[in-house]
Amino acid sequence: MRLSDLNLDAAGNSFIDVSDDMVLAAGCGFTRVELKHYFAEHLRSARAGCAKEVVSDAQVEALLNVLKTRCGLYAFDRKQHIKVFAPDAVLRFWADEVARS
Repeated sequence: MRLSDLNLDAAGNSFIDVSDDMVLAAGCGFTRVELKHYFAEHLRSARAGCAKEVVSDAQVEALLNVLKTRCGLYAFDRKQHIKVFAPDAVLRFWADEVARS
């Protein structure tokens, strides 16, 4: 289904403002903490030319900073307390890093 096929008038009444819900605001992407926790192995693998065992925490932080610079962070809560990386941007970034190695 394409976006142009949707009837937004009918769906417009069902929108819910979740901008003040801190839990849901983080559900729109990956936080930096989540990337380091759940994808540590992938982050270490993305460092070209290094064995995973010798990749330091500082190198992982540097890689996350590169990701932040290239892809940016998004905030979906009004106060912008929770910043997330878009999932598709993270996947593209990893694909680019793997292609470089």
